[in-house]
Amino acid sequence: MQMMDTAERGKYYSCLAIAARMKTEGVRPDYSTYSALMQAAAREGAWLDAWAIFDDMLLVGIKPTAAIFNHLLQVCDIDLPCFLFLGFMSGRPNSNNLHNICGKLLRR
Repeated sequence: MQMMDTAERGKYYSCLAIAARMKTEGVRPDYSTYSALMQAAAREGAWLDAWAIFDDMLLVGIKPTAAIFNHLLQVCDIDLPCFLFLGFMSGRPNSNNLHNICGKLLRR
């Protein structure tokens, strides 16, 4: 709960500190933890961190959802590697993801 509140207030670095503390205390992050981290990274524009958070999420066995893909699309300046990456994921992008991709491409 603390993570989500912190992410919604746009305190990205505080979210990272909470996640680090969770891991050192042996608390396993769940989907909501990763979703909050991705939301905060997207708001901060921290695209490299967002990919690292995404990789960590996959490593612990949490499957991405459309919301996670939307956070990635928000933080990425969508380009061909990002677009291709979506096609290779086990989760399927939904119409909101495709709308975000098209919007970003049209604004170029």
